[in-house]
Amino acid sequence: MPAWAAFLLKEAAKDPKKFMKKIATLIIGAAASILIICIIALNMIATLLDHTGTVKKDENLKETEIYQFIDGIHTEYLEELREAEQAIREKIIEVNTYIEQEEQEFTDPETGETYTEMVDVEKCDVNVTSQINSLNYSYYFAYINYESKVMWGEKFESHDINKKELALFTRKISVLQLEYDDTYQIDLLDKKALKQILRHIEELGRIDDEVTAAYMENLIMSPGEVAIEFFPNEPETQEYMVSFELYCDFLDFNNIGQGGIDIDTGEDYEGKEEIGDIIDKIEDDEICLGVPKYYQNRYKNPYGNGTIASSGCAPTSIAMCLSYLKKESITPVDVVNWTGNRYYVPGQGSSWAIFSACANHWGVGCSSIGRNAEAVINALKAGKPVIASMGPGTFTKAGHLIVIKGVTKDGYFMINDPNEGNFNKYGTERFSINTVMSQSKQFWAFG
Repeated sequence: MPAWAAFLLKEAAKDPKKFMKKIATLIIGAAASILIICIIALNMIATLLDHTGTVKKDENLKETEIYQFIDGIHTEYLEELREAEQAIREKIIEVNTYIEQEEQEFTDPETGETYTEMVDVEKCDVNVTSQINSLNYSYYFAYINYESKVMWGEKFESHDINKKELALFTRKISVLQLEYDDTYQIDLLDKKALKQILRHIEELGRIDDEVTAAYMENLIMSPGEVAIEFFPNEPETQEYMVSFELYCDFLDFNNIGQGGIDIDTGEDYEGKEEIGDIIDKIEDDEICLGVPKYYQNRYKNPYGNGTIASSGCAPTSIAMCLSYLKKESITPVDVVNWTGNRYYVPGQGSSWAIFSACANHWGVGCSSIGRNAEAVINALKAGKPVIASMGPGTFTKAGHLIVIKGVTKDGYFMINDPNEGNFNKYGTERFSINTVMSQSKQFWAFG
């Protein structure tokens, strides 16, 4: 059996319905050239793995020359990105740090008596959050497919494509964005750009009291934007898109190179011991906002590389908050109809930038409130539902978004989870504050 055919069968075995749907779509909506590129792309995968006639049972793609080549370039990019974000973070904190005197209580070690004294305390009112989006390696595979001889069935060799060229490609499809007193985009290809933004932050000095948060994220072009930018002529444009989708499936099947999100909120969760004091500030037995429930699995509309059902926890969570605040039905479909895929990061989900964008569009407030239980409770007291980004644990194996609509006197958050499966699994919408806080990454208050 040819190598590409073996992979074709493997794809079919993984999800027969999805496979047949893809093939039917290609046959109906595309010409023969698209079918040819499917075969070329699959043959490329086999060629890269150095297959000759059959697919090896325990192939490790991470050990191949091309994966090591791509991984090295991507790692260098992430290191450069982290250094840039760290430099910006340190500068923002530096210019916004000030000294304030506070009265603190001390105990005399000899007499055991307590006394108070005014002491200098360093403070910074700006919380800096950064998000690093790793690229899905499908961007690289599809690009190399057209920039080297592997498209024609030859095994990949590192000299087939210039390392500098692929590093340049990485930085061309990604830009670092900073939201501070204004929105700035820092082009990492421009060596002066980072110095200029650092100098600007220095010149601004301590920021206005209305600005309490800074947010950084590397924005990545969509596959369609990359196709148009680098392969503007047909059929290459469509061929790149088909290749990208095939590689996404292939990498997903092998659980490698799918990208990821690394988040630094700049603020630590204070721990279980402080929850009691925070709960004591709740006057009523519970605060529960009338936020409607939407379940993403009920919406099969396209979103990103899949559907709202598969990838739309962000639009679904936003729709819940907007419906409550606007007192009208705003569904996940309405949200996606407006956003399109502008805020979708392939292989990862939605960019955090989607929250403020949707809030602005629908005329409601949205603020990042760090990773702070008291801030969440204060938002709920003010009638503001809160969207929480969750890490692995109770709600997800990877990443997920939920809506916090209430809090109880006995220490529980009341949750609207876009994943209906979680509700069916746990049979409750009450989760302890400690459970949510210990697994959380970031929070946004809407309203």
